[in-house]
Amino acid sequence: MIAILLSTYNGSKYLSKQLDSLLQQTFEEWNLYIRDDCSTDDTIEIILHYCNLDKRIHFINESSQNLRAPKSFEKLMEFAMDKADYFMFCDQDDYWNNDKIEITFAEMQKQEKYSNENILIYGTQLLVDEDLVDLNLPIPKHYRENFGLKTLLVENPVYGCTMMINKNLLKRSLPFSNHVENHDYWIAFIASSLSARVSYIDKPLMLYRQHSSNLSGNYKDSHFKQRLKRLIGNKEMISFKKRNLMFSDALKQTSNALSSTNRYLIEAFIKKTSKGGISAVLFLISNKIKKQKIIQNIQLHLLMFKIRLWY
Repeated sequence: MIAILLSTYNGSKYLSKQLDSLLQQTFEEWNLYIRDDCSTDDTIEIILHYCNLDKRIHFINESSQNLRAPKSFEKLMEFAMDKADYFMFCDQDDYWNNDKIEITFAEMQKQEKYSNENILIYGTQLLVDEDLVDLNLPIPKHYRENFGLKTLLVENPVYGCTMMINKNLLKRSLPFSNHVENHDYWIAFIASSLSARVSYIDKPLMLYRQHSSNLSGNYKDSHFKQRLKRLIGNKEMISFKKRNLMFSDALKQTSNALSSTNRYLIEAFIKKTSKGGISAVLFLISNKIKKQKIIQNIQLHLLMFKIRLWY
């Protein structure tokens, strides 16, 4: 059985379309668990309507406080842990191709022939506008070429809405760090730290809606002006330091299962980049820890000098 986990918050504008796409899946052995994060619109009414339409849809009605997406997904993972063997993550504003679960699960079964430990399957998505019209944007090659610990130390190529993980990896990912940036980044980093078996599906299986209310992943956020604005201000530095705290927590959580190579790399990265300066830049270069674009690496190295000035 597959558990699909969906955290909602004021999602009434797009939620019905997403739920319709789940009901149209060719693979039918799934249950959907929804936690609402204290919506103030008609989201809960929509959820209850679909619960009445299909017994596989379950509303976890315990939303006493707004936890924000990462912790809300953590609650869902804890709730569903013993209810399935495989887990997928769903956003309220996307639209799944009708064969998304079927293709992803087939890849999971393929990878289980080689390992029954920690497994992560992920892919990509077609970027569309608010009306699900294709934006004709290219799919970055690094999604499929660069999953690994060195990449995840500086950026996350994994979108949670494309992921499927097995129960072993779900258990390893709990509890979340208090410094989690996004639930998908945390899970992907845990997987990478543990040298999990990872497979990329090189085919968009969903429509990823781009609009002004995107919590993450809006393609406009990668524009140079936006990145420069964050770098000049303190937001980028604060985010980087918080990320290192997340890595420290991941290190503690996986300490009994880490290879010595991965342990050294994470510890050295945290130590060097927390102080910044030329030694941090040289560490990144010598260990081939880099982002995928030249301009992004320049910004990363500039950030190291800014951290040093504030240290």
